[in-house]
Amino acid sequence: MQSVHSTSADMAHTNPVKVLEHCKISPPPGSLGNKILPLTFFDIFWLPPYPHVKALFFSEYSYSMHHFKNTIFPNLKHSLSLTLQHFYPLSGHLVWSQELSEPEFCYIDGDSVSLTLAESDGDFHHLSGNHARDVNQFHCLVPTLTPSSMVDPEFSIPLLALQVTVFPNSGICIGVTASHVALDARTLVHFMKSWASVSKSGVDSLPLDSLPFHNRNVINDRKELKTIYLNEIKNLRGTIEQKRSKVSDNHMVPSDIVQATFVVNQNDVERLRQWILAIRKKDEDQTSITLSHLSTYTIICAHSWVCSIKSRSIDGAAGKSQDMEIFLIAMDCRIRDRLDPPVPETYFGNCLIGCVATVKRSDLMGEDGISIAAEAITKAIKKRLDDGVLKGAEYLMSEMSAAVTKEPFAVAGSPKYRIYDTDFGWGRPKKYESLRVGGRLISLYDCKDGEGSLEVGVAFPKLQMDYFFSLFYRFQPNAA
Repeated sequence: MQSVHSTSADMAHTNPVKVLEHCKISPPPGSLGNKILPLTFFDIFWLPPYPHVKALFFSEYSYSMHHFKNTIFPNLKHSLSLTLQHFYPLSGHLVWSQELSEPEFCYIDGDSVSLTLAESDGDFHHLSGNHARDVNQFHCLVPTLTPSSMVDPEFSIPLLALQVTVFPNSGICIGVTASHVALDARTLVHFMKSWASVSKSGVDSLPLDSLPFHNRNVINDRKELKTIYLNEIKNLRGTIEQKRSKVSDNHMVPSDIVQATFVVNQNDVERLRQWILAIRKKDEDQTSITLSHLSTYTIICAHSWVCSIKSRSIDGAAGKSQDMEIFLIAMDCRIRDRLDPPVPETYFGNCLIGCVATVKRSDLMGEDGISIAAEAITKAIKKRLDDGVLKGAEYLMSEMSAAVTKEPFAVAGSPKYRIYDTDFGWGRPKKYESLRVGGRLISLYDCKDGEGSLEVGVAFPKLQMDYFFSLFYRFQPNAA
């Protein structure tokens, strides 16, 4: 594992940017015509007030701003236009007018995506590191989308904005802000890899097997979940703005919040696996977990969850020991024939279902916490798969709304997305950052170094981060 210690200098570091160009990028003129794409119940679930998806792709680049603007940026604009021809909903808007019984994605010929070119005199290597950094340093690197308002009778919001920030003679950062109602992490990675592929190759088209799949008929809604979710959303429209104010992602966060990345290799995972199995073996009354059940994903989620709970106790924020802690997992339904009919991996949009693990806080705080957490996560995932991923989905929106009020922990992303394969022509990214709102969202992605290593991203107040760091590197059952 790699150190993520922060210093007072990190906290004070600033990163101003200078906007050099702001442009609108559309698919090639006349290539599409007007298009309407309906939402599925998977998309409806993410209607505002959920915060936007925000991400940063850092890449090393040792040339001047002048060189980038004149040789690289024109190609980025052209390749983006060609890519949007295939990912056309991202150029359009989410529309829900009084005349429409339900929202829809609407693309009108000429619609565009906002693309900003900026220059920064900040420290590229500081920002693209793994160590703890003030999260407010990242905000100037991601663009903003027009704030959404579900109480507006002509509800219409853009779905994607992009910003390219150049650190002369050091690096490039591509910042992405996208509406979650339009896409999930897999679709975002698919779009970025496609853009990168066109930019790097100079070819005007994408391979047929990598084209996004837009046919909504593949999502079988036997339970009429779309209608159920829409009715719940409509009932919220009168109070939705109050709810949004609590989760808004367009403001600065408290100045003591830092974000860090922990790199975990396969040796670390195996040590954690043996730790968990040793704990389980001590108590024959506990349900047995076999090696086959202990996936790398489960192990890292369990360890991160326990370390997060324990680190909150340093300032008394952990709460009462008898309270229940909730861990939310977003399960991708595209894989392993989880839906009938199966959904292609290239399906465009959202295709996630929630999976919930619940454990008493005192159990997670004990020395067997990681084993108990792994057991709970394993059971939750197994039950969802055994019962069918859509069993009980008619109650999912209300259940998740209730869970959110209890401040659950959640995990986003997946190592299977291979996000570091996003190469625009100047090499694999040096660093990928998923920007988090609040301190209870853990990101989990593959690592640039490959070889089975993973990146765990967290954001906490600095004091809590220091304690989390000390806990994360302990691998003995009695090191609670």
